Amino acid sequence: GEVRWVQWTTKAIVNPWGQMGEYQAVGRDITDRKQADEILRQHAERERLLADITQQIRRSLNLEEILQTTTVEVQQFLETDRVLVSRFEPSGCVRVVAESVRSAIPSLLGKALGNEALGTYWQNPASQHAHTVEAVEVAELPQWYRELLQSLHVQAKLVVPIRQEEALWGLLVAHHCTTSRRWRSTDLSLMEQLAAQLAIAIQQAGLYEQLQQVNQELERLAAVDDLTQVANRRRFDELLNREWQRLARSKAPLSLILGDVDYFKRYNDAYGHRAGDTC
Repeated sequence: GEVRWVQWTTKAIVNPWGQMGEYQAVGRDITDRKQADEILRQHAERERLLADITQQIRRSLNLEEILQTTTVEVQQFLETDRVLVSRFEPSGCVRVVAESVRSAIPSLLGKALGNEALGTYWQNPASQHAHTVEAVEVAELPQWYRELLQSLHVQAKLVVPIRQEEALWGLLVAHHCTTSRRWRSTDLSLMEQLAAQLAIAIQQAGLYEQLQQVNQELERLAAVDDLTQVANRRRFDELLNREWQRLARSKAPLSLILGDVDYFKRYNDAYGHRAGDTC
């Protein structure tokens, strides 16, 4: 709501209640100041959290590390019992891939929830949006979903989707397990901003993984003969140098065995070069 800052210059206010009116007004002014200070503190803390996670995404391509750090930071900021990141798998289940949870609350890390649970709940495009549940016991939820949350010791929850090119990659979820909770609009806004940052991290990690696979394939092609799939001369030279250095340190001998197939031209002439290549 609106926060008004009031500065009192008069020492007394003449009204039917005497001096009490002034004291009550000053009391409201102090309360407004405290509320404003708390709002500013929360805003600064939220900006710090976003900046820290954004910075980590920029300097790290380790998706597992980024997801874990996010859950820890969010749990501390929201002062809630459990924060997790779950991923939708091709099989239809939802697997928890990162989690920060208080010691007294059961962990869900690594657990998979079948498509009869969260998966089917999010298959409807109309429901694929951020939402909150403040009290599981009285909320309007499908019975199977209420029972699922209760089995996970969830009393209140906040859910934000993580998207990759309009596709639903997973969920960023906060669980309050001890009591019901009224989530603030700032809580939801923070989670949505973090989900957007995680989407960037997921995309970067995917591109890096593809690049690594391409580089590994290039290294393989550079070291293996395309015809025979046997290590080529370049690979031989690399291995010879490495072994030479290793054995020189230990002052051990290095031996080579050379082999040749005599009269192989006759094989090619008799069966053809393709059969010779296969041989």
